[in-house]
Amino acid sequence: IALSRFPRASSTERGIGTVPVESAEARAKLLGKDGENLRALEVACGVDLSINENNVVQISGYDPVRRELTTRCLERVLAEKNVTPQVVERIAEKAKKDLTSKIENDGRKIASELGMTDLNPEIKNMLGSLRYRYSFAQNQFFHVAEVGWLCGLLALELGGVDSRAARRSGLLHDIGKAVDHSIEGGHAVIGADFIHKHGEKPHIVHAVRAHH
Repeated sequence: IALSRFPRASSTERGIGTVPVESAEARAKLLGKDGENLRALEVACGVDLSINENNVVQISGYDPVRRELTTRCLERVLAEKNVTPQVVERIAEKAKKDLTSKIENDGRKIASELGMTDLNPEIKNMLGSLRYRYSFAQNQFFHVAEVGWLCGLLALELGGVDSRAARRSGLLHDIGKAVDHSIEGGHAVIGADFIHKHGEKPHIVHAVRAHH
């Protein structure tokens, strides 16, 4: 019944870690003298880059937010007429600010959509960064909203269950997947610890911790 009531678009998109280079001239511009431009971009974004024989840049890195940052930088660098390591650094700094703003806006947007505007700003930012994370081919930003709505609908169908708390728990259930991999543990426990630290109530923390 809950599924039949749910109208949100399916969350099946997947990220792409490549950027095409249109010509030999663009390839030379991107590389720079002895590859200095590409190395500057690697340092600025914290990823590994390579260009194959088909003029496609491959972005390698564990952090999907860094991969998104690199994609944005590559597109802007390729649009420049004259590229130097200094130009690359300037573009990277601007792209970082833009991406941070996008993550903050996305976090506020998804919290507002589910009626959770009282979430801690750090939790909203973490939700925003889920837009660049994927699991089982699903974009996690859309996945947590989907689960949030479905949990709320299930609570309403069951009756006697706090639908707002259910919606909040569903929205936050996978937030641990956005936490940096340097923190050890499963994502359910990591997420629960994170939201507990940022003021969520015990029953919400428990739902996130126990969701598997």
